[in-house]
Amino acid sequence: MEPDRYGTVTLDDERFGPVTVTTPRATPGRVSVRGPRLPATTIVRSDGAPDHGQAPIGTRDAARLTMTVGERTARLKPGSGRLRKSSFRVTVETAGLAYSYEVRDKSSSVLRRDGRRVAVFIWTRDSESAAHWSPDPDTPLRVEDAAVGYALMAAFGTGAAGWPGLIGNALSDAFDAFL
Repeated sequence: MEPDRYGTVTLDDERFGPVTVTTPRATPGRVSVRGPRLPATTIVRSDGAPDHGQAPIGTRDAARLTMTVGERTARLKPGSGRLRKSSFRVTVETAGLAYSYEVRDKSSSVLRRDGRRVAVFIWTRDSESAAHWSPDPDTPLRVEDAAVGYALMAAFGTGAAGWPGLIGNALSDAFDAFL
């Protein structure tokens, strides 16, 4: 289940404290993440880019998206989001860190930094905390992990439908193209 497409929600993260995620109705195609302990992070769909509804941010086209983490521009590369679970992967490179946000099942996604799992993100409408952080002491958590993870969760959702749902969506898209 994805959160409402527009609005502001403040989550009480177990490791990073309050995290405010905003997807403003007045400026669709924009996600911002803020918190007292986090670098301000945004993902923005370019002006004039159509909302294809493929993801909460409205597109999976990297050329139409920009991301900043703190004062740094990040390299954001979403997959196509089609039939295979791996196609929903989103990668981010920022400040020498390489992130991968991958579908785990129909309702959750995994955030990896430099190949190591740092969190599982699950977002339901009544969720108080959407991140379950890795207890691995060999993977110390960074504030960038939370900022990037929450931004990707808000921009691209969590999880993906299984094969029947994905095939149904593909058939529905094909049918809609003929109308």
